[in-house]
Amino acid sequence: MSQNGQIGTLVRSLLAYRARRTRAVPPPFRLWIEPTSRCNLGCIMCPTGMGELPKGGYMDLDLFSKIVDEIRPFAHNVNLHHRGESLLHAKLAEMIRIAREAGLRTNLHSNGTLFDEKKSRALVESGLDLLSFSFDGPDPVEYERVRVRASFTETRDRIREFLRVRAAMRSAKPFTIVESIDFSPGGRDRRAKRTQLVQLFRECPPDRIRVKRPHNWAGDWDPKESATTTRSAPFMPCPFLWYSLTILWDGTVMPCPQDMAGRLALGTVQQGGVLGAWNGEKLVSLREKMAREDVSDVEPCSSCDRIRRTQVLGVPRDELRQFFLENLLRR
Repeated sequence: MSQNGQIGTLVRSLLAYRARRTRAVPPPFRLWIEPTSRCNLGCIMCPTGMGELPKGGYMDLDLFSKIVDEIRPFAHNVNLHHRGESLLHAKLAEMIRIAREAGLRTNLHSNGTLFDEKKSRALVESGLDLLSFSFDGPDPVEYERVRVRASFTETRDRIREFLRVRAAMRSAKPFTIVESIDFSPGGRDRRAKRTQLVQLFRECPPDRIRVKRPHNWAGDWDPKESATTTRSAPFMPCPFLWYSLTILWDGTVMPCPQDMAGRLALGTVQQGGVLGAWNGEKLVSLREKMAREDVSDVEPCSSCDRIRRTQVLGVPRDELRQFFLENLLRR
């Protein structure tokens, strides 16, 4: 899809969202596809890490190919991650190549603990467009408090190794981000944390270092006194319902990447297809409730902080730059 085509798709979806149209909504241009729901860590803010979700499994490559074949005419980018650590999937690089050959832009988010030279080279060679690492803490005490079962030193060195491999291969891709969540009250440590991370990766820096505020995983986690936005902002219908879908490892289609427990399942790829879920009555009904600002009886929407965060054009203000980076960055 050309740059003009990408912008046109965004505009059509935005107009449908602003009009709160519930039917005949343009197809989703962004999808989360989950290679695996399993993870090797036990992070304090993640429902997967806290052991609150089923054990799960790994997406079959044939199912992945089926999804790509259906979405290739209308989708722009796919996030090849959701509840698990995608590098646990033995065929992740092949998945990326399949998506890239279909003309889709590919994004990956990782905890960074499983990278080595071989996997780093495979991901660069796959054509991956964007890679972001979660590195929550510029010192061992903070990092290991959040990223349970991970080693600060080992993960730092694995991320550095990937950056060195990419540089040695003289590749501009994937565009690489190191990001960290600031758990301090009111986000008071964001600037200091960013400065520390810049120093930590100064020898072979990523393309961007980002420190962000936490969210509450649609009510599955309580950030208490952290930097999350309060519920004082006016209600804004959740934009996910107008531009994206999430597909779990077993083919279950979801309207939201923050519904970690799968409470709002719309159907399956195997039985109804991606567009069947997108145009189906379950999602239409959910859009209608969201458009009426009446989700008090909908879980997890009623307890999600996203609909109470300050937004610009349907995107939380603190994520605006990242949203356009991931969706409009040239291939």
